[in-house]
Amino acid sequence: TGKCEFENCTEPATHIACGRSMEIDGIETQHPKPACYCITHARQVADECCPEYTAECPNCNCLFGVN
Repeated sequence: TGKCEFENCTEPATHIACGRSMEIDGIETQHPKPACYCITHARQVADECCPEYTAECPNCNCLFGVN
């Protein structure tokens, strides 16, 4: 429930997604912690750092990248 947690998005949150961690000069630049997003941003977050493919959890339908 609530709004998408992606920066500046006001769409309703419908999916949980987790991106990859990437650090540049000690600053985390991606979305490595699971959070609630609209479907568009959930797919974008799951594709961060170019995983080989993305998977949808059969238990809760969250999206995450897989190598």
